[in-house]
Amino acid sequence: MKIILLKDMKNIGKRDEVREVPDGYARNFLIPNGLAKQASASALNALGTKKADEAAHKRLAKQKAEAAAQKLSGKTFVFRLKTGDKGELFGSVSSRNIEEKILKEEHETIAATLPKHIKELGENKVRVNCGEGAETEVTIRIVAD
Repeated sequence: MKIILLKDMKNIGKRDEVREVPDGYARNFLIPNGLAKQASASALNALGTKKADEAAHKRLAKQKAEAAAQKLSGKTFVFRLKTGDKGELFGSVSSRNIEEKILKEEHETIAATLPKHIKELGENKVRVNCGEGAETEVTIRIVAD
């Protein structure tokens, strides 16, 4: 019997795959337990539509991420921090601070990765991930307040 899997099943397949299984296994176990449904013509059409919608959604998300990366590319974000008499910073800039600043100023949700907090005045290059594999580099400038 041809079935459409509703959940990932070890040794059978992944969700939304069409598989051929023995009739008894499908009727007595998979279908009653909500793990699969019979692959009728209407179910196969619905599955094709669902996969096309998911592909379009993924393509749109990738385009948005690439547009965000291009928009942020080469931008400079300034952080004003308090400093002591000798120029040492009171505090630091973390990846979370960078993410919040970009969200506030550019309205883009990103993930910044820093090996360690930035604790000196000056400019630093930081890689930011805009999602869907789109990355870019921004400049973080820390100035005394």
